[in-house]
Amino acid sequence: MFYDHNGTCEIESCTKACGLKNAMFQRLASEFGVPFVDLDGTIAKDRDHFVDAVHFNPAGMEFVATRVANFVVDEMVLARRLRSVAT
Repeated sequence: MFYDHNGTCEIESCTKACGLKNAMFQRLASEFGVPFVDLDGTIAKDRDHFVDAVHFNPAGMEFVATRVANFVVDEMVLARRLRSVAT
């Protein structure tokens, strides 16, 4: 069982809150035309990645860093391709 912050954060409620925040950030990114890395649906919510219902452990941090780095590289490659097509 995850550490639950002295009973103030149940896993289900934290998962729901994270999902709501994720949806809001995704909507705002779309509205403002900025890239969005959706981590919520890609990382398992388990002890392999989290120390509690909210905070990543080292393996979770590595997963997030790799996912974000790959996203940035992919965005840079796409931007270069679009610039080369436009010229």
